[in-house]
Amino acid sequence: MKTYLDYKGLAVLAHRGGADESPENTLESFEYSTSVGCKFIETDVQVSSDGVPYIFHDDDLKRICNIDRKFDSLSSKEIDQLRIFGDHKIPKLIDALNEFPSTSFQIDFKTNEVVDPALKGDSRCRCF
Repeated sequence: MKTYLDYKGLAVLAHRGGADESPENTLESFEYSTSVGCKFIETDVQVSSDGVPYIFHDDDLKRICNIDRKFDSLSSKEIDQLRIFGDHKIPKLIDALNEFPSTSFQIDFKTNEVVDPALKGDSRCRCF
C-alpha cells in the first residue's frame, strides 16, 4: 500500500475534487482536476443505508439536493436515482477509485460507519 505522504516537495490537492472549478465530489470534478495536473484529490465519503460508500461531503442532502433527508437514510438504489448540480450522479467510491487509478486520494470518512464498507472495497480495485 502506498501511503498518502510518500512524496517530496509541494503537492497540490484538489479539494472536494476541485470544487471551485467544477461540481464538487463528482467524477467530472475529478476528471477536470486530473486534466490540469492534480495528482492528489481530497474527497469525502458517506455510506448508504445498505452499506455502499459514496463520494459525498454533507451528512444530509439539503444543501446539494434540496432534500430534507440524512444521506445514510437512503438506499444505494435511491441514491443512484439522484442528480446533483444539474445532471451529475453521486459517484460510488469504488467507481471513483477505478476511474482514476493513477490518482492518489485523501479520503475523509465522514462517519465511523463508513470506514468498514469503504475499506472492504471491491476485488476490481487494488486501493487499500
